[in-house]
Amino acid sequence: MIQKGLVSALLRLVLVFSGCGSSDNEGESRLATQQMLDDGDYTGVIEKLEPTATTDEEYLALASAYMGKAGYSLLEIISAITSDDDLVFSLASSSSFSSTLDFNKAVENFKNVVG
Repeated sequence: MIQKGLVSALLRLVLVFSGCGSSDNEGESRLATQQMLDDGDYTGVIEKLEPTATTDEEYLALASAYMGKAGYSLLEIISAITSDDDLVFSLASSSSFSSTLDFNKAVENFKNVVG
């Protein structure tokens, strides 16, 4: 009985520590990117990910950063989609040229994920 418990504990320990290693840097990088998004450092996220983005997660972070830089939130986009108004009109009515460019870059990054 004690041997089963010991083997079970060792197996759990091995599984826990097998998850540690080189992926720590990736996890820290993802966490840093999320923290920048949470803090509103959209330019920092764009500078960090634009040259090297290859994964869906990176493209989604880039799209979120461009949307934030353009001055839009996901809630505003959903509201515009679900309203009776024309989507383009409702978004364009409160946007500048630079925010329109940033919004277009957000769409491009979303398309990288969707295909």
